Amino acid sequence: MPGAGVARATTRRALRLQRCSEGHPIPLDAPELLCPVCLLELATPPKVATRIGPFQLLGPLGEGGFGRVYLARRDGQTLTVALKLLRHLDLLDEESVARFRREPSVSAKLDPRYVVQVLEAGEHDSVPYFTMEYLAGGTLRERMHQYRSAPHRAAELMIRIAEAVQYLHRDPEHPDRAPILHRDLKPENILFGADDEPRLSDFGIAKLARGPSWALSRPVGCPAYMAPEQLYPTGRRELTAAADVYALGAILYELFTGRPPFEGTDPQIVTQLRDEEPPPPRRLAPQLDRFLETVVLNALEKDPSRRYRSAAGFAQDLRRALQKKPPEEAPPIPTSARLRLSLKRHPVRVAFGAWLLALLCVLGFGLSAALSAREQTLEREQQTNASIAAMQAVAVNLQLRAYEQRISQLARDPEVIALLEGTSIGNPSPVLIERLPPFETMFLLGPTGLPRARTSRKSAEYLARSFSFRDYYKGARALAREACVSEAAAGSSAVSTPRAFVARAHLSESDGHFEFAISTPLCRGSTWLGLLAGTVATDNVLGAVRVSGERSGRVAAVLGPRDRDRANADRPLPNDLSFIVHPGLTKGQQIKLLWPEPADIRAALGLSLPSESRPGPAPARLRYAAPFRVDTYHDPVPGYEGTWSAVFATADESGYIVAVSSRRDSTSVGSTLLSKLALPAGVPFSIALLGLVMWAIAVRTLR
Repeated sequence: MPGAGVARATTRRALRLQRCSEGHPIPLDAPELLCPVCLLELATPPKVATRIGPFQLLGPLGEGGFGRVYLARRDGQTLTVALKLLRHLDLLDEESVARFRREPSVSAKLDPRYVVQVLEAGEHDSVPYFTMEYLAGGTLRERMHQYRSAPHRAAELMIRIAEAVQYLHRDPEHPDRAPILHRDLKPENILFGADDEPRLSDFGIAKLARGPSWALSRPVGCPAYMAPEQLYPTGRRELTAAADVYALGAILYELFTGRPPFEGTDPQIVTQLRDEEPPPPRRLAPQLDRFLETVVLNALEKDPSRRYRSAAGFAQDLRRALQKKPPEEAPPIPTSARLRLSLKRHPVRVAFGAWLLALLCVLGFGLSAALSAREQTLEREQQTNASIAAMQAVAVNLQLRAYEQRISQLARDPEVIALLEGTSIGNPSPVLIERLPPFETMFLLGPTGLPRARTSRKSAEYLARSFSFRDYYKGARALAREACVSEAAAGSSAVSTPRAFVARAHLSESDGHFEFAISTPLCRGSTWLGLLAGTVATDNVLGAVRVSGERSGRVAAVLGPRDRDRANADRPLPNDLSFIVHPGLTKGQQIKLLWPEPADIRAALGLSLPSESRPGPAPARLRYAAPFRVDTYHDPVPGYEGTWSAVFATADESGYIVAVSSRRDSTSVGSTLLSKLALPAGVPFSIALLGLVMWAIAVRTLR
């Protein structure tokens, strides 16, 4: 049939034409007629450097933080080594680079039986690197699954790891060597050699206990394994070996249960570390015996004074637990066992002495408590409030940094940049609406402060308003002056986004909510294009951070500096502090702090007063200042009226403050109760004395 021949010819011609631009044949059933050969070539990873100095790179071993590790071989040698190279050097601050350079000098002098041996250090194209012995056994992280159902093997392994950590803390062969605190123990930093023995690595933030402090401007490490006192130190108390013991306990907890003591994002872990206790290991691993559970929970005590004082003590109690014996190195043994023998030998005298001593103690304590319990309880409450406020400040700071990172990330989005450089006004803008979370609203302003795009529709009159009087505009403009000049000097024509700025809180003209904004400028060369800002309304939570501490009878809140409004745009900045987060707030509610005076709080915490003369907004960094205590504090939030005792702590340099308060009424309950019990205590003690006399007569009669 002629028609069939034409069809076959057409099919053959079509098959000949189905080729990609590179000449590769494309099957007719290929999805979207995409060339499989070209797709495989696109999936091939980009070529990387094959040499670093005199070393030939044989392949990647891993990466983490700002370092990347390769398997390497030196020219003319057959021995393979692990080469650690600092990456993203142009993105790192001086502190991070210094930590990398410090690591070889710390570990090079240590015993290779316990520590991964550093061989040499150098630079390649101004990028520092150093080489270490290559341990083919991998990291503890890669072996975690082997111990999930074998708690005794996990405990035996931890004993060997604890011995290595104890060597850092105290070298018996070189007693003059200053103790070294690792401060970054985690499964990734524990490696295994051919002998299957664990060795410690990554001494970038290690610290000599009797040497320079090597202070850090912010907590560095993995929060899941960091001790509470290491995550945010309070007062002048130096870190001790107990910080490394906590990390060992967290690693052992994960070996037993398959998960670290606390899980979640970094701000969530910080909050859990302050408010919660880790789930009992036996709840997650029923096969675990109570002796091992006791040891790991002793190592995870939040108070370092209640923790094991040394890694050796931790290892010793693990050995006892493996022998089904109770721990001895952590909590003291009750004195009841010591009194048992004396009671058997002299029952009457011991019982009468105990009765008399107890009576005197109760009466004496009751009398003194009536006079001083209120003050003592208040002092304890304030100390606890100060500790909670310090930990809460870390969580708030981390959440603010998360907001900053998000707004800076969005400012680099090409579609967002196009909105700012375009001629039309997005009212509303689907581009911003799609990218809105975690903010309440988001908007773009031009260099004169006029709106360029918003997430909600507004009138023409609103779009004609300039918001150049707002703090988020002035902060972004100050950043732009620095960034645009530096970009122009560098000859760059790409759009750049400097760091973000946490602005003062304001009353929104858009929806009437009280909120604060995080803004970042956008520059192209020396030209300031405008700014991108996201807002967060006041509420009873702050992102992923649960600020409230009402379960413990306390109230935790966040206060922020107040911005001026349009009506008083020409007046000085207000000195007010307003609530940003409080368990009694509704979304967008505005409540101002009445007492104590904001100026007194700022002065006590070392924060500058509101001023227009600042050279530029500082980045939000963790900073320590002694907490400001107020024994008479009035909470203005409805439902929380009354007299409180409070502690204020600064979250960062942007002026945001954490307040933790407890009711003064509750602090007097202890003294009232003791004063009521002091006199009635005589009745039961008199009855007890009568029973004691009768028991003594019976004992003598039996004898």
